[in-house]
Amino acid sequence: MIGTPSVAVIPSSSSILSLRYRLSASTAGGSGIKWDNRSPYYEDTKVTLKAEPEEGWQFMHWKLGFESFMDPEITITMDAHKRLEAVFGTAIS
Repeated sequence: MIGTPSVAVIPSSSSILSLRYRLSASTAGGSGIKWDNRSPYYEDTKVTLKAEPEEGWQFMHWKLGFESFMDPEITITMDAHKRLEAVFGTAIS
């Protein structure tokens, strides 16, 4: 019939319908971030990042949206696109 929508049946295999998410990590300076950047990641993949301060700098926290994490090494589960920022500081003298 004209105007009848077609229906396709797609198997529900996870290999066919796997979601992939992008992860970006940045810092304003005074540091580096060590991680295996293979973005995009499949859903539920665990990704570990480590903040590595340069001499004279100190790691303060990770910023992920409105959340903060104090450990310099963080493991996150990819369940959405994510943007992480490593925040570093220096001593005031």
